Amino acid sequence: MTINYLRLELKNCIKIMGKSAKNILLIFIAIIVAIVSCSVLLMKSSVFETIDVAIVLPEEQNDSKWALDFLLATESVKSVCDITYLSDKKEAMDKLEDGKVKAVIALNADFYEDIDTGVNTPVSIFVPRHVSLNTSVFIELLDDAVKMLQVSQAGVYSAIDVSKQNKIADDMAVLYLMAILDRGATFDKIIVSATGEVDMYQYYFSSGILILLLFTGINFAHMYRVENESLEQILRIYGVSILKQSIVKTGIMTVILWIIMLLYYLVGFVVSSILKFDFLEINMVAVSGMLLVALTIASFIHLVLSIAGRSEYSYGILIAIDIFMILCSGLVVPLAYYPDFLQKIGSLMPLTMWNELVLRLLFDEVGAGILAVAAVFAFIQFMIGTVILCRKK
Repeated sequence: MTINYLRLELKNCIKIMGKSAKNILLIFIAIIVAIVSCSVLLMKSSVFETIDVAIVLPEEQNDSKWALDFLLATESVKSVCDITYLSDKKEAMDKLEDGKVKAVIALNADFYEDIDTGVNTPVSIFVPRHVSLNTSVFIELLDDAVKMLQVSQAGVYSAIDVSKQNKIADDMAVLYLMAILDRGATFDKIIVSATGEVDMYQYYFSSGILILLLFTGINFAHMYRVENESLEQILRIYGVSILKQSIVKTGIMTVILWIIMLLYYLVGFVVSSILKFDFLEINMVAVSGMLLVALTIASFIHLVLSIAGRSEYSYGILIAIDIFMILCSGLVVPLAYYPDFLQKIGSLMPLTMWNELVLRLLFDEVGAGILAVAAVFAFIQFMIGTVILCRKK
């Protein structure tokens, strides 16, 4: 009898999923548009926007330009300003006055020779009388960098004067230059990102799959509606207890959600390969781990619909909970952008745990601990939902 009930519910689910396939497709397209929009917005946004800076350099100073090109190619400089070379100081000042550049750095004709021989030649920096916030930040950063350079140079010069040996002086100069040029390694070693240890594509790929699953789960509400009450009573008479009925419902939801995850995973792999993003690979551990993710979501849907009972508002209740979790869990906008109290609320959402699990399965190593937590979480949700159904029979 249990097998027959399984077949009946599975057939009904497939029929309803078929009828709602168009809606699911529209939801999927809307999700993709929202994800792409958010990812582009966040990737282009920054706390500090780069400013346009003109460097006045005589055309004959090829050595100076080569040295500057080398330094300006570092991440620390590119993150602050965009450089334009000009040979005419008047042209640069006209651009500054017109607002086409936010600062002008004028170098003298002997700039490279002075640096090469150890002469601290002055550099003229011009900014408009009324500066923007970004220009103010640039000036502050530049002033701090000059002070740091002066302090470090003072240490090197003092050590060279004490050594009184050319060989040691040369070695210290080389070591100093290596340390200065290696400052860009900080950008590789220390990464601060709103999406944690994954990049934007990976983060929103995981968000998309979870949002799709949550809205797909709305189609399962029919199994808990009042129309099924008489059938469930008959099933109990024939020995199919509420526990067995719950297992069948949760099992059907798990399999369907798992299949949808696999299809989404496959489509993502193909698209990333075609567009040369290469952020996704086929991983059998991820494929099997997705079954646990589907189980945790299915057990959550089982719990919510069990609490909602046979109310005609069960669909609306599930939709409201899904939207609330999506907004508070940082799937659309990362939690790092939220106020502290919202971050605390988001960290308590089950969706936050599911997102972390999916990210680890797809893009990192997943430990036994998080798998065990997810399994226990799924079991607790399932049992609470089943107990509620038993009390309502």
